[in-house]
Amino acid sequence: MKQITSDCCSPIDTILSNLSNYILQLVPGFQKAIYLARIDSEGRIMIQSEATKNEFVYSGIADNESNYFYIRHRDGGQIFYEESANSRQFSCQTMKRINSRYELRLVAVQRNWCSYNLENAIRTAMMQAKFNDFNEFELIQIKPIQSTIDAITVLTDESPKPKQFDKSLNFVAIDFDVVFEINYL
Repeated sequence: MKQITSDCCSPIDTILSNLSNYILQLVPGFQKAIYLARIDSEGRIMIQSEATKNEFVYSGIADNESNYFYIRHRDGGQIFYEESANSRQFSCQTMKRINSRYELRLVAVQRNWCSYNLENAIRTAMMQAKFNDFNEFELIQIKPIQSTIDAITVLTDESPKPKQFDKSLNFVAIDFDVVFEINYL
């Protein structure tokens, strides 16, 4: 089991590393996990080459491979913030807490799986994932939004160019949000 990641250590990278480990452990058959991925104009799965550069490199996943999943941003990589009800005033300073929400999509490719069973296994692993709180971010939650179990629809959404694919491959997409509180003094 292998994780392919970008070279960044932000809160979302820490969270997705933990989440990917849970899925790799709890869902049989997966051999690779890739995050934070992006899809290029050719439909290739790319990852950032370095955290400080806006350059993406091919992740090494081929069209005919199976037994992997990747996690990418939905809708252009937006991150949403709103003030938390848990912000507190201390004697001479205010601790601001901001709710942060990342809109993500997990796309899984497995060979000879029932799409319904694959989606259920991944979603269950996502919901069973446990996260430790950190000083700067805490109360981490995974919130499933919707799933797509039709392989053709997932393939069409993920690849801008039509491609032939192995009929024994199943493609499942799960849209989910990662929500956590960020603490500011």
